[in-house]
Amino acid sequence: MSLLLPLPSKLVIPDELDVVNHPLHHGYADPVGHKVAGHVYQHPIRQDLIINPPPDFGGVDKWKHFESIGYTPHPGQLAFHRSLARFRITFAGSRWGKSCSAAREVEPIILTPNTNGWIVAPTYQLGEKEFRYIWHDLIEVLGLPTLEASYNVRQGNFFLRFPWGSTVEVKTAKVGQMSNLLGEELDWVIMAEAAEMHSSAWARYLRMRLHTRKGIAVFSTSPKGFGWVYKKAKLGNPPNSKWHAFYGDSRDNPHNIDDPDEDEMTKEDYNEQVKGIPDARGGRCFQEFSRAIHVKPCRFVLRKRGYRYYRCVDFGYTNPFVCLWYAKDHDGNYYFYREYYKKKELIDTHIKHIKGFRERIETTWADHDAKDRRAMWDKGIDTRNAKKDIEDGIRSVKRMFLAKHPHTPSHRRITIDPSCVELIRTLEDVVWQEGRENVKEIYVDSDNDPLDAMRYGVHSEENVGAWGI
Repeated sequence: MSLLLPLPSKLVIPDELDVVNHPLHHGYADPVGHKVAGHVYQHPIRQDLIINPPPDFGGVDKWKHFESIGYTPHPGQLAFHRSLARFRITFAGSRWGKSCSAAREVEPIILTPNTNGWIVAPTYQLGEKEFRYIWHDLIEVLGLPTLEASYNVRQGNFFLRFPWGSTVEVKTAKVGQMSNLLGEELDWVIMAEAAEMHSSAWARYLRMRLHTRKGIAVFSTSPKGFGWVYKKAKLGNPPNSKWHAFYGDSRDNPHNIDDPDEDEMTKEDYNEQVKGIPDARGGRCFQEFSRAIHVKPCRFVLRKRGYRYYRCVDFGYTNPFVCLWYAKDHDGNYYFYREYYKKKELIDTHIKHIKGFRERIETTWADHDAKDRRAMWDKGIDTRNAKKDIEDGIRSVKRMFLAKHPHTPSHRRITIDPSCVELIRTLEDVVWQEGRENVKEIYVDSDNDPLDAMRYGVHSEENVGAWGI
C-alpha cells in the first residue's frame, strides 16, 4: 500500500484562490502532477510514516488515495472532488453518490496527523452512511490500525481514533439537542442530509468550530424546497474560493440501473429525488415575478412631474423592519424605487433614516402595531392601517405582476429597481406552505417581511377578485 502527499498537516486553503479558472475545474484530465495553489503532488511514502509522521509531514495525495482504495469517481463526483472551494454543497438526487464522495473527500484529511472531523446528520442512522464508507476504506481495505473504534448502529455510537492523532465522530443535530456540537476545533465537517436540519446547526454551532483551523465543510443532501441550504448554495453560484454548489441527477451515476419514470411520482418529488433540483410543494409563491422582466432601473420617477409617492412599512425588531418607497404614474403603475431593511434597531433609528428622504409622500401604509405607529406619528410620520388580508393581498400583487403596460420599463404594471435587493430576493425565494391542498393558501411565514410590506401597499389601493388568480 502506498499513500502520497500533499495536504498540510493542518488543512489550509489560501484566501485568494481562483476556483472558476483553475485548470482542474474544467474537463476531466488526470490531475496528478499538477501544482495546485502551492500544493505539490509528491512521491509515495510508506505506511509507517503515516503512523509515525516526521515533523514536516504534508498530508496524503487525494488522487493516489482514491487509486489505493479502488475508487473511480463518476464525472459529477469528479467535478466535486476537483473543486478547491472551502465550503461545498452537493444537491443531488437519491443514489447519485453524495455520501460516497463526501466521505472520500475527507479521508486524506483523516490520514493527516492530528485532525478532527465530524459527520453531522439529523439522526445517527443518516450519519452512518458516510461513516460506513470511511470505515470500509480505512479499516477494511487499507487495514489501518486504530486506538479506539466503534461502529454500533443500534446505539448510534460511531467513532474512530487513529495512532497519528486523528479522530472521526458522528454527531446528531436534533433541535433542542445541539449542545453536543459545541467545543471541538474541527478540520472538516460533513453535514449529511443538511436540508433536513435546522439552519442553526451550521450558523450557530458548526461554522465557528472550523474557524481556528480553517477547516472545510461538505453539505451533502437531497434538495428539500428553497430552504436555508438552497440559500447558501446561491453563495457558490458562480464558484469562488469559499463556496461552490453542485447539482447532480441520479441518472448521472453509471451504477444505477433503474430509471424512474416521471409519472411514478409527483413533479416536485421527481425534481428533488431524481434530478436533484430544489422544488417546493406548490412551487414558488410569486411565480409570476421574473427578475429579467420586472427588475429595471426606475429611480427616474423622482424626476417626473405628476407622479404620486407612497411608502409601505412592516414593523419588526427581531424580524426586520422594512420600508418600501414606490411611485404611481397617471395610469396607476407601480414603481418600487427604494427599500430600507434593518434588524434589531429601535423605531427611532428607523424614523430618522426614513425622514432623510425629501420627496412628498402622499400615504404611508403600515402594519397595525399601535405603539410603533404612535412613535412615527410623534416624529411627524402619519401612517394608515394597511389592508392585511393575506390571500387577497397576494392575489392583488400577482395580478399586477401579470398585467401588461406598454409604457413602463418592465412593460408590466409593477417595476422594481435593482437596488431593492431584499424585496427581489424574497420574491424569488418564498414558497407556499408545504402540505396545503390548495396552493392559494398562505405562504410560508418566514423571511417574508419585504413581501408583507409590498402587499400592504399594493393591496390597500387595488380592487381584488376580478382575475380569479
